[in-house]
Amino acid sequence: MNSIQTDDFSVDWFNGGQVVVYRLLSPRRSSLNAWSEQALQTMEAWPKDRPYRAIHDISQPGLGMLYCRNVQNDVLNVGVLPEARPQVEALIARYPNWSVSLAVVMAGSLSGQVHRFTHYPESGKHPINAKTFLVRPQALEWLLRQPAPKMMSYGALDGVDPRLGRHVTPMVAYTSED
Repeated sequence: MNSIQTDDFSVDWFNGGQVVVYRLLSPRRSSLNAWSEQALQTMEAWPKDRPYRAIHDISQPGLGMLYCRNVQNDVLNVGVLPEARPQVEALIARYPNWSVSLAVVMAGSLSGQVHRFTHYPESGKHPINAKTFLVRPQALEWLLRQPAPKMMSYGALDGVDPRLGRHVTPMVAYTSED
């Protein structure tokens, strides 16, 4: 996991690769396209047995409102651009036990306005934890408290499964909630 620095955005890793941090450096549409592509590639490559934890830092002076306009006020979109949302939803649908969390860091001058017009995804449609912050350390702390995905464990059962009340084939999977 290497850091990336372009004229458009930067990508850094924190806590031993547990958190990816994207920092917007330019509000140009081409910058947002490149950032969105990078975010989608990172999500696709992310191990699905580890929670995806990302920070989108749009706190650079003068970028916040332009960013909000370019993403149609959908600042809590883990895929960055509105047209990337279906790809993110499809990816999460393929991995229903995968935990995805997004913290957005923005300038204080923008936070009150963003709260009024932020687009929130339909509740319950996909379990993406998302929240806005004024400073990165608080965002990082919140992300690290987000739940890990439900893990699949495999074990050979011999005989009757007491939860099912019937004989089961050896090597069945249970989630951590079982």
